Amino acid sequence: MRYNLILIFALLAIISCGSEEDKELSKSFDSLKTEIESSVITDTSGSGNNSQENFDKLLSEFGKRYNISAGWNQLNKNNRTGLKKELTGKFIIIPVTKSQVSGILKNGFSDTSIVFTGSSSNSFVFEIDGKISDIEKIGSDKNGLLLLKINKISDSVKLYLAKKGKDFRFSELRVTEFKITSDLIDASGLTLSDSILLKKFGLSQF
Repeated sequence: MRYNLILIFALLAIISCGSEEDKELSKSFDSLKTEIESSVITDTSGSGNNSQENFDKLLSEFGKRYNISAGWNQLNKNNRTGLKKELTGKFIIIPVTKSQVSGILKNGFSDTSIVFTGSSSNSFVFEIDGKISDIEKIGSDKNGLLLLKINKISDSVKLYLAKKGKDFRFSELRVTEFKITSDLIDASGLTLSDSILLKKFGLSQF
């Protein structure tokens, strides 16, 4: 009986510690938004080079300071075993576009809410457990960032139909699809264009 009580208290301590870690990281994530917005990162120059550099620097410094894993968008068929082990249980930051935000606000979270394709015949599907109120903080007219904690990563080979141009023709795209199941810790809106945001992560919206 005494052993069981000790075990229960130990588990409660671990859960409490994890919750406090999430809260502290969430506060820090708010400060990241403030830093980005105060730097006036907007894509008004046409090229967006200065915006890209500032954004890269702030995101990199934040990642190092709070041990945010940055390699999730590098997952592909060649490195999936090692990276899946490395990333599971870790915090990551992902982009979210206006259209994705709008879809979540209208229909909630699903496995089609946030889907990206990468540059190595890979794609990323996010299954997110979170509150719509966190997404509302972004605003329906802004792109943003999501702070997630990964619970599980699975992969399979899929055949995507990619639209070609503005007509109704499609091309087949064979990819290694990574389904990333995660908890939403926090969300933040940004005054960045889609091009800058997705370029930073080496992604295309599917």
